[in-house]
Amino acid sequence: MQKEKKKVSSKSPLILGIALGAIIILYFLIGSTYRSVFFPGTIVNGVNVSGLNCAQAQEAVNAGASTYTLTLIEDDGENTETIAGSDIGLHIEDDDSLKLILDGQNMITWGIEAFHEKEYSVSVSYDEEKLRSVIDSLSCMDKSKWVSPENAYVIYENGSGYQIVPEVSGNEISENMLFEAVTDAVCRMEDTLSFREAGVYRAPRISAEGSALQEQLALLQSYSDMTVTYKFGDQTEVLDGDTLSEWISVSKSGRRTIDREAVTEYIKGLAKKYNTAYSSKTLKTSYGETVTIKNGCYGWMLDKETEVDKLMEIIGRGESTNREPVYLMEAASHSDPDYGDTYVEINLTAQHLFFYKDGELVIESDFVSGN
Repeated sequence: MQKEKKKVSSKSPLILGIALGAIIILYFLIGSTYRSVFFPGTIVNGVNVSGLNCAQAQEAVNAGASTYTLTLIEDDGENTETIAGSDIGLHIEDDDSLKLILDGQNMITWGIEAFHEKEYSVSVSYDEEKLRSVIDSLSCMDKSKWVSPENAYVIYENGSGYQIVPEVSGNEISENMLFEAVTDAVCRMEDTLSFREAGVYRAPRISAEGSALQEQLALLQSYSDMTVTYKFGDQTEVLDGDTLSEWISVSKSGRRTIDREAVTEYIKGLAKKYNTAYSSKTLKTSYGETVTIKNGCYGWMLDKETEVDKLMEIIGRGESTNREPVYLMEAASHSDPDYGDTYVEINLTAQHLFFYKDGELVIESDFVSGN
């Protein structure tokens, strides 16, 4: 039995072509509508303008501008204030910005673009006088509430030594910086503006973490435990960090300075306390009477000028040391009496003398002193 052959209709390719052509024509017809309206998913200044023409889009964006609010984040988030677009006359500029976006739409790729969100930002205008007035009325502009920034610095505390006192950030506002930051945020129609991030607050010039201050601390740290111990016989005078810290300073350039005048006054104080030259002395005579001897030059006398130089050098090195000062004149003992217990006692009235050695009378004798 012979099979019958099926006949393929010559109309099928034609119908398929017509359908495909219709789809293409429909695609381009729909695409052509986007010559005057915006693609789906088109966002301008945060406002969805999909399917709107330029005039409608401008009206929609202006409506969004009138309800726009900028939140100001102050004091690291502790306080917030707002600026409303309606209070500053915020509106889209009447220019070709929207038309440029519209003209940039590709009619051929509208089918792809329709499934992607597209965000644009166009320039907006505001009433500068109103904006300045709104900014001036903000609570943060009350200067009585401002805390000025303070630089970090090195301080010496008795018993603790040198340490860094951190900077104070403060909340003092740079009015020019604030206006620039607000206008920039408004033009971008941003939701929030952080004062700290925008650099609106005046900042300290010197930070605790800054290399200059760290170097200054390192330079001064050696003086915290430094001592210069002066010996005067059995007595001592200790010059320590508590006093040295008052004499030493470091300039902004990192240069260390030692107060020579303060060092001089310190040495003068030692001289006043321990010098015995030209001072009155008492003597218990061999006859039992105690007399006062005046106008004698015998005794201890510091070489103040030389000792100031020496102490300046020691402080400059920053090294602890035990020291006996330089003297112009020296005596037998730092104890009282400074002439010690080995001496000759001469009594001009009695024309008699006594020689004591280590406190013991060794010899006594008459003498003739003459005139």
